[in-house]
Amino acid sequence: MTPVFAVFEGIDGSGKSTVVDIVKQKLEKTGKTVWVTAEPTARMRKILEDNPDSYDPVSLFLLFTYDRYNHQREIAENLKDHDVVISDRYILSSYAYQGSSMSGTFGSTSQALEWMRYVSRIITLMPDLTFFLDVKTDIARQRIANYRSSDSLENAVDLDRVSAFYSTLLTQEIEKLDATLQPEKIAETVLQRILNKL
Repeated sequence: MTPVFAVFEGIDGSGKSTVVDIVKQKLEKTGKTVWVTAEPTARMRKILEDNPDSYDPVSLFLLFTYDRYNHQREIAENLKDHDVVISDRYILSSYAYQGSSMSGTFGSTSQALEWMRYVSRIITLMPDLTFFLDVKTDIARQRIANYRSSDSLENAVDLDRVSAFYSTLLTQEIEKLDATLQPEKIAETVLQRILNKL
């Protein structure tokens, strides 16, 4: 059985973490071994928390790429020992979050994306499955207000801009899921996709 590397993408407040937890539980009930990880990793989150206002979007993208370069090795190692590895965010998150703020630096979002893809050539481990949890930004903001502290790192993010950039990244290989559905129902769809891929 070939292991599966699955990634969840979406704006803050789309419900990724909740769905990931449910999918992990469902997979383990079928006897599968699962390792769950996330970006930013703990080491990257500490850098951001220690220096919250020190980085422009280009610097942030380079930092995230460096973090991901190491993260992909951790993922590869865990794919040897687990049936499924799930990451809450991966490379598309960097494109959407940092790229949406780079148009002023590069002249356009398309040029920013071209540069980010060039830099990201060092990331060679790509997911077998990518799920995008689709939700309108007003719903996402309402969810965020219900569970996040006012000084959270993500509160200053322009979700409208990030959501618009995400929409330009979606391809036929990325499965878009309605994030307004019950998490249990979303997780059931994801479970079947992963089991079919194994």
